[in-house]
Amino acid sequence: MIAIMVFVFASVTVIYGMLRLKYNRGEFITRDAYDAGRSDLIKANSFKTIELVNCAGVSMEKSDSFSIRLNKHLNREFVYRFDGDKLVVEGKGDEPGVMVWASVHIKSPVVESIHLKNSRLYLSEYDLSSLQAEISGESSLVISSSRIGSFAVSATDNSSLELEEKTEIQTMFVSLSGYSSLRSGSGKIGKLHFRQISDSATLELDGRSFRALADTSLSK
Repeated sequence: MIAIMVFVFASVTVIYGMLRLKYNRGEFITRDAYDAGRSDLIKANSFKTIELVNCAGVSMEKSDSFSIRLNKHLNREFVYRFDGDKLVVEGKGDEPGVMVWASVHIKSPVVESIHLKNSRLYLSEYDLSSLQAEISGESSLVISSSRIGSFAVSATDNSSLELEEKTEIQTMFVSLSGYSSLRSGSGKIGKLHFRQISDSATLELDGRSFRALADTSLSK
């Protein structure tokens, strides 16, 4: 019995030592440590446009200041750069054009334009007078807990747009081509205008969103 206890104690001690060593090297990050900033936290330049290329796992929410939080274990999988007032985040996988998991959390006071190219973005907590979005490839844009005055979105290929709860849009202008889709979900839309709808596009509108249609013809 004593021998078993000694063996267990020795095993636990070895495991603890290995984990401690990895922690000290920065190879092991607890959730608390991640939240406290052991991941790379960058004070970003001011930007109004965000462009994502071949990357998923990106979230963006309103804040009083600009910042980008990166998971240090994945920062070799993508690159980011500033181009004037635009932030560009691009995935760098083994195969060109393949979406990679970026695990990036962005904070900014405002966003005016979103460009998604084979990427996925979760946007939340914004109160905007206007917003423009262009999404293509296998992209998806999910908007949650946000208020937008005028929202113009153009979706192509197999991209999708979804509105989650506590999202309110006063006026929405939509263009859907290819196999793109729009899902109103739990969002509220005041007026809905369609500028273009392809034969293969998909619409999922609840009754409230359907009644928001400004007219039954395509807006010019």
